[in-house]
Amino acid sequence: MGFFSKKKEESVNVRDAFTVTTHRVKQYNSTSKTVVCVNGVPVCIVDGVGKTLSNVVSYLQGNTTIEINDGAIKKALDEVMGINK
Repeated sequence: MGFFSKKKEESVNVRDAFTVTTHRVKQYNSTSKTVVCVNGVPVCIVDGVGKTLSNVVSYLQGNTTIEINDGAIKKALDEVMGINK
């Protein structure tokens, strides 16, 4: 448990292949960040819980028409989903 605080946790089943979990984590001397995990493995860190998090979860659900502007996050999500571009 140590790394993640269990203040707020949401679980979403994605295509019955893996489970997406989000954790709100307080960063030292900063605002909270949201860690997106797939099958319990951290994949990316997103600021806030707004549109960016919604886009990441939608992308993991298979909606690849969503535009993700951060190249590092998109690369990590594609790796998890098995998409080679």
